[in-house]
Amino acid sequence: SQTRSTTSDETPRRASQAGTVDGPNEAGAYVLAVPVGREASVRDALRAAPGVTLVESLDADGQRR
Repeated sequence: SQTRSTTSDETPRRASQAGTVDGPNEAGAYVLAVPVGREASVRDALRAAPGVTLVESLDADGQRR
């Protein structure tokens, strides 16, 4: 599963054990690969993290879900 995260701090991403697929882009966003079964917990943790401004799930084609 992939999640797009926009953050000014890398600590939440590392703590989530998500791997970087792409980024940062011009807006500072990253596309992360999240371990199967951990999508909801990683998404919630990133949303609660200071400095994270947007978290959304993407399908295999990179489209929002």
